[in-house]
Amino acid sequence: MSGIIAQNVGRTSGLVKAAGGGKVLQVIQDTLGTEFNTSSTTFVEVTGLTCAITPSATSSKILILVNGTMYANTDSGFQYTPTIYRDSTNLAETDDQGFGGMRAGGSTLGAFVAISYLDSPSTTSEIDYKYYFKISTGTGYMSYNTSATSTMQVIEIGA
Repeated sequence: MSGIIAQNVGRTSGLVKAAGGGKVLQVIQDTLGTEFNTSSTTFVEVTGLTCAITPSATSSKILILVNGTMYANTDSGFQYTPTIYRDSTNLAETDDQGFGGMRAGGSTLGAFVAISYLDSPSTTSEIDYKYYFKISTGTGYMSYNTSATSTMQVIEIGA
C-alpha cells in the first residue's frame, strides 16, 4: 500500500479520501462582560456583543454561536425570544418567532442560553452579526449576562 488515497472505489482497507471544503478560514469572537437589562417587547440589541467579519469568498458559510446566561424577574409567566441579525436583517424564520427561546411561569428564572445559526451571506463585504432578544409575553425585565461572561463567535467556513 502506497499511503496515497486517490479514490474510495474498491478499497477494502477502510481508508477514505478526505472530503473537500469545510475548512475553517477565520474565527472572530466578542465577549460581553457587563449585564444587559431590558423590558422590551420588541427585539433590542444586546449592546457590546457584536462580531464583524469580512468573508474571503461569496461561497463561504458563517457559523454564528452565542452563549450566555439570563435572568428573568417577572410578576407573571414570560417568554424570552432571542435572534441574530446580519447587519439590519433578522436571520430568524420570522421577525416575531426568533430562534425559539424559553417560556416559564412564576416570578423568577435563571438559565444558560445558547443559539447557533449557519448563514450563507454570499458577500465579501464586511458583515456585522449582532445578538438581539425580547420579552414575548409577560411583564418585568430580563437580564442577559448575569453570572458569567457571554460570548459570540463567528466562524467562516470555506466551501
